[in-house]
Amino acid sequence: MGLPPARRHARPATPGLAPAVPGLHRRRPRPLHPPPRPGPRPEAAGHRRAARHRSTHAAGPSRRRRLHTRCPRRPPSPRPRRSDAAVFSRRVRVATPHQLLRAAIAGPRYSSVLLEQANALMVLDELHACDPKTFGRICACMRLWQQLGSRVAVLSATLAQPMINLIEDTLGSVEIRRAPSGTAPTRHRLVLDDDPIDSQTSLRRVGQWLDEGHSVLVITNTVNAAQQVFDRLHHPDKMLLHSRFRARDRAEIERRLLRRHPERKPGETTPRGGLVVATQAVEVSLCLDFDRGITELAPIEAIAQRAGRINRRGRHPDSPVEFRVHTHVTPNRPYGEGALDAALAALRTAPGPELSEETIDTWLGIAYATEWGQNRAAGARRHRDEFHRDFLTFPDPFHDRREFADRLDEAFDTVEVLLRQDLDTYQAEADKDPLLAAGLLIPIHHSRLAALRTAGRAEYIHRLWVVDADYDPTLGLILNPQPAAAPETIL
Repeated sequence: MGLPPARRHARPATPGLAPAVPGLHRRRPRPLHPPPRPGPRPEAAGHRRAARHRSTHAAGPSRRRRLHTRCPRRPPSPRPRRSDAAVFSRRVRVATPHQLLRAAIAGPRYSSVLLEQANALMVLDELHACDPKTFGRICACMRLWQQLGSRVAVLSATLAQPMINLIEDTLGSVEIRRAPSGTAPTRHRLVLDDDPIDSQTSLRRVGQWLDEGHSVLVITNTVNAAQQVFDRLHHPDKMLLHSRFRARDRAEIERRLLRRHPERKPGETTPRGGLVVATQAVEVSLCLDFDRGITELAPIEAIAQRAGRINRRGRHPDSPVEFRVHTHVTPNRPYGEGALDAALAALRTAPGPELSEETIDTWLGIAYATEWGQNRAAGARRHRDEFHRDFLTFPDPFHDRREFADRLDEAFDTVEVLLRQDLDTYQAEADKDPLLAAGLLIPIHHSRLAALRTAGRAEYIHRLWVVDADYDPTLGLILNPQPAAAPETIL
């Protein structure tokens, strides 16, 4: 006769221990009543209760009422609530570099986040997207995490060797794992175009691809340019993605993108169609796949990431497909001239025009051998050492260093604002769920906020900047372009 299921799956019993059964946790049975406390004999306690009962009746009705008011019946216990420890001890957390860095300097308010960084595994994705200042500061935090007993894993397809060397210098020793050589398919055919991305010739080419049934991704370097190109391209199935959307609107756009343009499956040959215009917001955290793509010239890491959204696995029936880079861009909007020159040198020097993922290493080597690349690596090292010296010298996790928090916020050059038309909704939702209310916030750069303040269109209300600006769920926040003398910042 077979054993019950729990018995069949039980592990061999250990002497002195109960057998371990998957899904079954043996606990010592709890008594229905607590054990009696040590004290006088039961009969003595009974005599006292009887004496108290007699004295109560001897005192009369008023005495009895007084005793009942002094000893009311205990109300039923409320439903137990989860403890704060359960809320702040999740197994997995997703955070931004800003949150991790702020936890290290902002004092008691963020001390729980800092303590969670001890004895943990820190997985850093797309670290290449950080500017040298942020990259260096994260390296300083890597050293702090190592001192707290944590381990670090960095994931990126476009991390240059000088930046890998900086991580190795920070942690002492690292293990590098690369994809085996010869396993990356040829996916793209690179074309360099001297015309602006919004020229009539370029827009006509996009229209032709759409008429042929291809899905097309157009990537510009600024939000204003993306909004203008999106407005000029007419197609019934088009979407716009950039950073200046309400958080909840952007989340919905990204969900639609993932449903509409997922990775092409093996053997799939059906034309997909559809147009997406985006900024560098499309470079990270989105697994998308398009048939054709054009982009403005950008730093070499950004070019590689943008190419990764075109024919992502090399499964398109026309592979390798055209990936066009428009080299006519305005410096400092938002990328510096040195970064653009280094990228252009890599694109023109590396073997081509057919590209695979192995080409990326060649691009990075050429770009970081230039003066720009050397200065970028040296700047990241300098910011690592300065951040460690100026911010990470606290004596204990609860040391209050809030004076550095504002400096850190300004260093990230981004502030979240609220549309005045959303103020009432935000206040109502914040009373119920602050995380839900945060979906109404829009990130903009400090330079944009400064322009709004100068124009009298921004007001600080309840620790939040409230702005008067036009907004469209399809186009996002609409701001007037800055004068030519004022360079536009990233995103």
